[in-house]
Amino acid sequence: MRRYVRLTNLIPELLEYMDRDEMALSVGEALSYLDEDMQYAVLDAMEAEDCTPSYSQAVRMKNLFRSGDLDEDGIMAVMSEQKANQREYVSIPVQDIRRFFPAEYSIRDIQRSILRMLEEKNNPPVKQKQRSRGVER
Repeated sequence: MRRYVRLTNLIPELLEYMDRDEMALSVGEALSYLDEDMQYAVLDAMEAEDCTPSYSQAVRMKNLFRSGDLDEDGIMAVMSEQKANQREYVSIPVQDIRRFFPAEYSIRDIQRSILRMLEEKNNPPVKQKQRSRGVER
């Protein structure tokens, strides 16, 4: 119940995000501790970054605000961080590549081998110049 009461401190635009289920209750609650100006700065950052804050980001902003260390630049810095659920991955089913590796290789061994091969392909070893066979004086 306390969380819902806290939400009355949110600006209407942030409440709309919650009404559309685009922002979690816990995130809204954490942001409700920011003053109106900081909430509008969060809204601006959300629109600029095209994302909503994670719970972790909202709590960090709340704690920075409480300590007097939150400003618009700080909000933008927090909001521009890449969140774990926004990272891109390449996924290849193991059965599609298992035949290229020894049977005893673990998934981690396969991953390391692929990365090593790509690294070698993009950064071929530099050939050393052959030294002359003559004796230097």
